[in-house]
Amino acid sequence: MDPIDHIVYVVSDLETGVNYFESITGATIIIGGKHKNKGTHNAIFRIGENAYFEILAPDPERNPEIDVSWLGTNNTKIQRISRWCVSYPEMKKGLAFLNHESKFKYDIEKGSRVKSDGNLLEWQLGISDVSKETDVFPFLIDWGSSIHPAHALAHECQIEKLILSHSCPVKVQKVVEFFKVNAKVNSSIEPKIKLILNTPKGLVEIQ
Repeated sequence: MDPIDHIVYVVSDLETGVNYFESITGATIIIGGKHKNKGTHNAIFRIGENAYFEILAPDPERNPEIDVSWLGTNNTKIQRISRWCVSYPEMKKGLAFLNHESKFKYDIEKGSRVKSDGNLLEWQLGISDVSKETDVFPFLIDWGSSIHPAHALAHECQIEKLILSHSCPVKVQKVVEFFKVNAKVNSSIEPKIKLILNTPKGLVEIQ
């Protein structure tokens, strides 16, 4: 089973982002909820057995004292895939590998959000600098006892291909192989994440 857990796409306005992805994919997209301590909110749709696509935006109702930078939301003028996440319950082992292969420092961070039904969803992350605009190296997640968000969604889309472009493709390839991810790695000056989805409207390229 491919360990890709979710793909993060940052937008400036959540409703606009949802309308756009509904129009190009034909997927059923639901409002996820708010990350109150991050100042963001999201909407999601399913892209695999245990995977979802997250549309992430600054929450206009957030506490004004919060400086929004979660997962690249400090720059939403460039709407893009900013992150990808791997499901990996052996958190310490995964972080030890990432800290060895990446120049960034990965730490464990607990997270939560209030779902649209009012219930609390909780998880544990293995993550580095959250303010980078785009990070080709993945972050890790362990849902613990929480039910995976994808399981409540209609399974209408499927990951066809994940393409990771980076100035040091050898290191990214090591990461892909360590976590047993089905992804293609390219060399590029700027970091970039591209996703090809099989959707009700055919193949859709997102980056």
